[in-house]
Amino acid sequence: MKSYITLFLLILTYSLKAQTACDWAYVPAGPSQAFHTIYISTVDRNGNLIQIGKILGNADMDPSLDPSDTSFCYGGFNYYVSSTADSGKLNWIRYFEDNSQIAFFEFKGLKVNSLNEIVVSGNYYGMIDFDLDSTGVDTLRSHAATYPDYFIAKYDSLGKYKWALSIGDSARTIESHALAVTNNNRILIVANPNGPVDVDPSPVVHNTIGGNANIICYDNDGKYLWNKNIGVTNSYGVTCKSIETDRNGNSYLLNVGYYELTVSKFNNSGLLLWDKTIGDFNTSARVEPQSVLVNKLNGEFYVAGTFLGTVDFDPGAATVNRTSSSGFFQDGFIAKYDSSMNLLWVNHYVGKVSFGKYTLDFDSTNVILSGSFDGTIDFGSGNVLNAGSSTLPFYLKINPTGTTLNVFNLSGSGIFNTLNSSINNRFVVTGFIAGNSDMNYVGTPLIINSTTNNYFTAVYQNGITSGLINTNLESNIHIFPNPSSDELNLNFDKALVGNYFEIIDVTGKVVYYELIQKLSHNINIAGLSNGFYSIMIANSNSKGVKFIKQ
Repeated sequence: MKSYITLFLLILTYSLKAQTACDWAYVPAGPSQAFHTIYISTVDRNGNLIQIGKILGNADMDPSLDPSDTSFCYGGFNYYVSSTADSGKLNWIRYFEDNSQIAFFEFKGLKVNSLNEIVVSGNYYGMIDFDLDSTGVDTLRSHAATYPDYFIAKYDSLGKYKWALSIGDSARTIESHALAVTNNNRILIVANPNGPVDVDPSPVVHNTIGGNANIICYDNDGKYLWNKNIGVTNSYGVTCKSIETDRNGNSYLLNVGYYELTVSKFNNSGLLLWDKTIGDFNTSARVEPQSVLVNKLNGEFYVAGTFLGTVDFDPGAATVNRTSSSGFFQDGFIAKYDSSMNLLWVNHYVGKVSFGKYTLDFDSTNVILSGSFDGTIDFGSGNVLNAGSSTLPFYLKINPTGTTLNVFNLSGSGIFNTLNSSINNRFVVTGFIAGNSDMNYVGTPLIINSTTNNYFTAVYQNGITSGLINTNLESNIHIFPNPSSDELNLNFDKALVGNYFEIIDVTGKVVYYELIQKLSHNINIAGLSNGFYSIMIANSNSKGVKFIKQ
C-alpha cells in the first residue's frame, strides 16, 4: 500500500498566525527499495515539480493512488529526472540507462528555463547515456577514467533529450558545483579547475583559469560564449544554490576560501564587477553559505547560511558584527544586501541552525527558507521552537524587512533540504526524515513511513499572514504604456501607499515587488520574458491589473 495520504485543506482565517496545512507527502515505497536521495527540486512554469535523484532497488515513484510506476532496476543506483503534477500525480520519470558503465556520477544543478525546458548539470567519469529514452542512445565518455568531467544536459518539458555536453581534460580535473539560467536562457556553470581546462565543446580552445572559482557561460544550444574567474585567489565555488542572476543577466556568485565568504558579481558579458568578502580567516570568523536569492528586477539579494566566531556582515566601511553562541557549532543567519552589496539588514538565529542547500525562494513579496535545528531557537516575533535532543526540520517565512511572519517544525528528525514556491498558493519541500513522521504539524495527522535512508516530497498550503485588502485595483492602479517593451509607468491611488505591489507572470510566480512609497513608479521591464503579467497588491483579493510585455 502506498505511503500517501490526502488531507482536506484546513479552513484558513485571515489572521496574523494562520495555519500552514500539508496537502500531500510521499516517500517511494517498494519490496526491495533500500536507498532514495532527492538532490534538487524545482517547479516549472506549469506548476509541475521537477526532481533529480537516485534510488537503489525497486519502488513505486508515483505519489498518487494510480497503478504503480516502478523504478528502473540496475544492480546499482538508478539516477532519474521526474515530473510530478501539483496534485501529486507522477507525469513521467526517466532514467539514465546503461549506468553499469558509470564509475562516478553526481547531480549539481537543476533549472527550468523560460521555454519550460529542463537543464541538468553535474559531474561524472566513465560512460553514460544522456538520452533518457530507451529507443535512443546518446553516450558520452569522460576525458579521464578516474577523475570527473562536468556535464550539462537539456531536455524538453516531457523529459525528451535535446542535447548534452561533457567538459574535462585527460590530465587535469574540473568539477561543477552550481548552475544558473538567465532570463534569455543562457546557462551559467560554476566550476573549480586545477589548471587550464578547455571548456568550449567546439574545436576552438577556451581554457579556464585555475586557482579559484570559474564561471562559464553557454547559450541555450550549448554553444560556448565566455568564461571568467573571480578576483580572489584560493576561493572556490560551493555545492548549493550559490549562483543567481538578475533581469540584466548579472550573476551573483557565492564562493568560499579560508572560511571566508566572497560574493562575486559579473555582468552578462563576463566582466567581473566586484568581489566583496565577509568573514576573516585570521580571527576564525567562519562563514558557510547555503543559498542565495536575487530580486530579478532591482538586484537586491539575500544570503542564508551559518557562521562561527565574530563576523562583520557589512563588507563596507561600517561594522555590523554578530557573534556565534558556541565554538562547537555554527549559528544561522540571513542577510539582505542591495545590488552593490551594501548591507540592508542581517538576522542572527542564535543556536544550532542549518539551512537547506536549495531553500531560499520568494513567496509573493516575502521570503521563505527551511532547514534543520537543534535545541531551542528564537526565530523572532515570539516564535521560539524547541527540538529537545533531536534535529528537526523547520520552515520560516520573513517579510522584506526581515520580520518573521510564520515558522513551524516537524516532530520527526531530519531536514528540509529544498524549498520552492508553487502555484495555487503552495510551496514544495523535499528532504530527509527518519522513521515514521507526521508531516502536518497541526490538525489531522499526515504520517509518512520512512526508513533511515529515504527522502520525501511534501506540498504545503501557504498560511495567510496578514489581512486582505478589499479594493478595486483597476480604478486604483493605472499602467502606461500598455503593451510595453522596456519601461512601465505605474500610478497608484494614495490609499495603496504603504503596501507592496507585485508583478506576477502567467504561472502565478512573483517576478518583482516593491513598497509603494509614492504615487508614481517607473519600472524597467526589459529583462522580463514577453507575455501577459498582472500588477497585484500583496494580500489583496482582487484579480489585479493586466499588462503585456512585448
